[in-house]
Amino acid sequence: MTTMTAVGTGIWAADLTRTRAAFTAHHGFGQPVHGTIAVTGGTLDVGPDGQPRRFRATLDPASIDTGNARRDADLRGRRFLAAGEYPLLEAAADAIDSSAGGWRADAVLRVRRAEAPLRIEAKLDILPTGARLLVSGTARLDLRDAGIRVPGLLVRRFVDLHFSAQLSRQP
Repeated sequence: MTTMTAVGTGIWAADLTRTRAAFTAHHGFGQPVHGTIAVTGGTLDVGPDGQPRRFRATLDPASIDTGNARRDADLRGRRFLAAGEYPLLEAAADAIDSSAGGWRADAVLRVRRAEAPLRIEAKLDILPTGARLLVSGTARLDLRDAGIRVPGLLVRRFVDLHFSAQLSRQP
């Protein structure tokens, strides 16, 4: 792990071939459901002090994959993400704070018409060449904050989000 001050100033963009987002939800009876969602964009802005100061990421709700076609269609549908009407999920934070071993951001996830708060805990590593960053982290989404209201027998209230991204500095 490299200290945050070693990060080069500027805009770092996600390499979408090496960036992943996943989630874990639970059925009302407690069984976990794991899935992925495609990341379609991402940037990290690092200030002159070497500290990350803001980030943006976009996800494609039509790409949801849990390994169950029927469930995936339901998740993409009106009851959950309404992917046909809202083709992007957007996450953003305009302030990032250093924390022990990484950083923390109070972000907003735009889901349909809602803006759901996300507390993101992340770690950042610099690859040996210094030309790439690895960022990985977690967050918890409250479906109610996202405007998603479904019976508790279908899915529990919270969804855990996990991501890993490889970024390179933009010229």
